[in-house]
Amino acid sequence: MLWEILLALAGGWLVFALGRVFHLFWAGRMRPAPGREKLCKLFVLMGGQEDAAEGFLRKLIAWRNRLWPRLEVAVVDCGAGDDTGKIIRLLAGELAYPVLEGGFCGRPGEQAAAGCGRTFLCYDARRHKGKDLLRAPLFCFLKEEIAAD
Repeated sequence: MLWEILLALAGGWLVFALGRVFHLFWAGRMRPAPGREKLCKLFVLMGGQEDAAEGFLRKLIAWRNRLWPRLEVAVVDCGAGDDTGKIIRLLAGELAYPVLEGGFCGRPGEQAAAGCGRTFLCYDARRHKGKDLLRAPLFCFLKEEIAAD
């Protein structure tokens, strides 16, 4: 009986030790190459999209997690007077992305004048409503980034 307990403890310790070695080995290999630490910071402008905001944000953050650490996402609440802002803030706690207030927002397409360049991108999602938001062209761009690796 004592040998069985000692054997079970030794087996558990061995599994734990192998797990730690495996984690340390793969954690070192998953670091990005020098100069590729961050691809860009993506600002997504949202407002007036309460019906599809949750699905869009969950899909966007899933893509962010696949591209991390080369992609950071921040969501801008443009204050459209509906529940989109509440949805954005509730999901921010769960999905861990920053929320910015709408002082950055203007008319659709105006964000290009805000200096969007190579270090950060702006995407105005306000022009997409309902299911169109879930099929936004932004996801095609992110697929191309995955394929480029």
